[in-house]
Amino acid sequence: MIHAYFDYMMGEYPRGAAYGMLLVQQHGLAKALPWAPENARKILERAGFRAGLGLIRPHMFRHTWANAGG
Repeated sequence: MIHAYFDYMMGEYPRGAAYGMLLVQQHGLAKALPWAPENARKILERAGFRAGLGLIRPHMFRHTWANAGG
């Protein structure tokens, strides 16, 4: 995961960004602007259906991590 983060920050993240947001638009009219929460919801929703998991919402990750134990 650390390597993926480094690759993203070095290769895809806009170099001149004046903010510290991690996720930014890569294409379209909003290119180089921070993601809105709705962007994350839409991507997770599509990925969940593609993976055969049904509807996935970001809040579900909170429950997954909280119940994972440690």
